[in-house]
Amino acid sequence: MNNALSKNIPLTIDNKGRLTIPKNIRDALHIENGDVLLLKYDSKGGILQITRAVQNPIEILSNYAEKEFEAGHTKNIRELIDNAE
Repeated sequence: MNNALSKNIPLTIDNKGRLTIPKNIRDALHIENGDVLLLKYDSKGGILQITRAVQNPIEILSNYAEKEFEAGHTKNIRELIDNAE
C-alpha cells in the first residue's frame, strides 16, 4: 500500500464546507480536477467513505433528459400549469 494512504491525515473544512484532499493522496489515487467522487456515511461505524463515481451523475441526468425531450416525453411550463388546474 502506498505510504501516503497508510496513515491518518487531518483535513480541514473551509467556511464553504469544502474539504481539500492533499496532493499526495490525489496523486496516489489518480484523482484529477473535475473528477466526481461520492460520499457514503456509515452511521453505525461513524465512517465516511469516499469513492469515485463510475460516471458523472450530472452527465447521466443530462443524457436522460435529452433522450426524453427527443422522444417527446417532456412538457412545457404551460402544459404543466394547465394539467395542475
